[in-house]
Amino acid sequence: MSEGTRGILTHKKVLAATLAAAVMAAGMFTVGVWMSPARAQTTPVGPLNQLGVPQNSPVLLEADSLTYDSRTETAIATGNATVYYGDYTIRADKITYDQKTDTVVAYGNVQVTEPDGAVVTADSLELSDELREGFIRSISVALANNARIAAVRGRRTGGNVTEFDDAIYTACKRCEDNPSAPLTWELKAVKIRHNQLEKTVEYEDVTLELFGQPVAYIPYFFHPDPTVKKKSGFLAPSFSASSFYGAGVRVPYFWNIAPNYDLTIQPLVTSKQGPLFDFKWRQRTEKGYYTIRPTFIWQADPPAEAPGNETFRGSISTEGRFDINSQWSWGWDATAVTDDTYLRRYGINGATDLTSTAYLKGISERNYFALQGYIFKGLLDGDTDNSSPEVLPLIDHNYIFDQSLWGGELALDTTVASLSRDQGADSTRLSTDLSWERQFVAPGGNVFRPFWNLRGDVYSVDNVPNAAAPGGVNGSDTVGRFLPAAGLEWRLPIVGDTNVGTFVFEPIAQIIARPSETGRDDIPNEDSVAFAFDASQLFDRNKFSGVDRYEGGTRANVGFRFTVSDVSGGFSEFTFGQSYQIAGTNSFDTRSGLEESRSDYVGSFFYRPNENLKIAARARLDKDNFELKATEVGVTANYEKVTASVSYANIEKEANPLEFSDRQEINFTTSVQVAERWKIFGNMSFDIENSDRLQEGIGIGYGDECLGFSLAYTQTHFEDRDIQPEQRIMLTFLLTTLGGTSFNSNIGSLGN
Repeated sequence: MSEGTRGILTHKKVLAATLAAAVMAAGMFTVGVWMSPARAQTTPVGPLNQLGVPQNSPVLLEADSLTYDSRTETAIATGNATVYYGDYTIRADKITYDQKTDTVVAYGNVQVTEPDGAVVTADSLELSDELREGFIRSISVALANNARIAAVRGRRTGGNVTEFDDAIYTACKRCEDNPSAPLTWELKAVKIRHNQLEKTVEYEDVTLELFGQPVAYIPYFFHPDPTVKKKSGFLAPSFSASSFYGAGVRVPYFWNIAPNYDLTIQPLVTSKQGPLFDFKWRQRTEKGYYTIRPTFIWQADPPAEAPGNETFRGSISTEGRFDINSQWSWGWDATAVTDDTYLRRYGINGATDLTSTAYLKGISERNYFALQGYIFKGLLDGDTDNSSPEVLPLIDHNYIFDQSLWGGELALDTTVASLSRDQGADSTRLSTDLSWERQFVAPGGNVFRPFWNLRGDVYSVDNVPNAAAPGGVNGSDTVGRFLPAAGLEWRLPIVGDTNVGTFVFEPIAQIIARPSETGRDDIPNEDSVAFAFDASQLFDRNKFSGVDRYEGGTRANVGFRFTVSDVSGGFSEFTFGQSYQIAGTNSFDTRSGLEESRSDYVGSFFYRPNENLKIAARARLDKDNFELKATEVGVTANYEKVTASVSYANIEKEANPLEFSDRQEINFTTSVQVAERWKIFGNMSFDIENSDRLQEGIGIGYGDECLGFSLAYTQTHFEDRDIQPEQRIMLTFLLTTLGGTSFNSNIGSLGN
């Protein structure tokens, strides 16, 4: 085949070799055959660094039919034509490659796949200068997160900038049933510029349309493209209003200083109190991460009510965690604040108490160690810092011995705790507990678990309250106690298989012998105050949650557990039982349900027939007349378009030493799908005992693959010094890939 002739690759493997020989003789470029399609390649001229294409990358052509004109140095590929150029791929009905001008022209069903995964579709395109320059007609670019740009015309310049004329940007999909329907939202612009190097999308003369209707116009606007995870720039603003600080606006700025650390500056500018400065620093290291968030304000108009009547108010919170190796880690989580209501007043944090801690932890197959410190601060009226303890150190160590003893498991638990406060009891304790247990199955399916433990405590105490002591408190003292215990647990699982499922009925009996509790009046109760007897504690060997209190005397726990697992995947469980004080001094207080020789009855029930319904309940019944003393019920249900959850609690003050009055409350939340993408939702909390509303709210929301919207109304009835009951509305608006904004207002502040 001489120069100037035209070769058509139809019978691929035979004619490809002939064309390859002719082209090699002419010194133009090399044609190779990969599998059955024909491919042509040539070495491009010039660097491709801007594109991220390796230098000297070949141009590979693949098609059903390929024609090469050696006079014009032009290859024409038709029929499933594909060009491979570095990490770029171009597919079309027809592709022409001009080697002299380094130009690729594609016609019909054009699709370009870029190295970052973005897909460009067009009717036709022309690219030159190693794909860095070009012109595209009827272009559509598919970006990450379902975002895309569509335009009448497009131009590629510099290898990384694509400009679109009369273009739109959206992350919404066309309705399959009605493709001509307006998109949920789109940005229409005279010009859109996508810079792949800087990873930005810029707009000129842009209009935001919702459901085909223009709602906002901006002369210039830009945002990171959807592939960006972090980039410096302003974030979406949020707006608020309050009768306390007036109108407020927050415009965060995110500063991406380095790949592993950044700073968010998010001041809240208010009309009545001035600017509240809010910073958040984040840094990740090779071994962990930490954050620091300081906030502060010089109030322009401090309220008269304490504690917010100071000019300067502020807080600082910080969190961190670092791995020392695969077994050890250390970290902290701490917050300091100038006064009790600052965080809630400015909407920074709604907590009513703060716990700050630092820790060192290690864990292995048989070892657990934790060194921790705690500082507590109550933020409610009546909470005082003087009475809140500081805990330092708190050491917990658990070790399970490698070697078994008498066929069972031997473990050693050690705790060290030191608590101090300005007013009240101080204590330091060392507690060590050596325990053993073994399980074996006897004939007939009887399961026995013998166990014992040897525990010793040493306390150094001061200022322990004691009504009988002079001044109402004990002086400094050292208190020791030895608490051995031994017991046996018996179970008999009875299993039955039926055509509807499997059931297990398991009677359980447990007896524990130990001496009476000692040192109760000499040791402050710091970690075992919260106690409410229910079915979950029935078979606990020590029903107190902490170390300071310990069950004394001989006690038997008797009951049963019944479970059913049906063939359709449903599950239910029922537990019921009672506890008996057989000998020794009873350790439990009045109203605990355990203070007499025969306890109240306790039971629990869980029912889940399927994933759409869950019911959980627990109750405590009087031992003599089965009168309900404490009841808690929770139901969660999903039925077609309705989701609802209800919780109910009815606890008599006699049923819990921490309750000062009868408590009966109901909480309800629901969400109803009223249309394909619309829902209404609401919640309510009501104090039945006192006929008081605690909180209620209602709202409406919209959501699809690219838009989120909600409007909610809430009313709270909580009061704490300068924090008063309030009604609020909150509007949130989110556009996928662009971000969102919100407006949160105290209704009473509107118009003030």
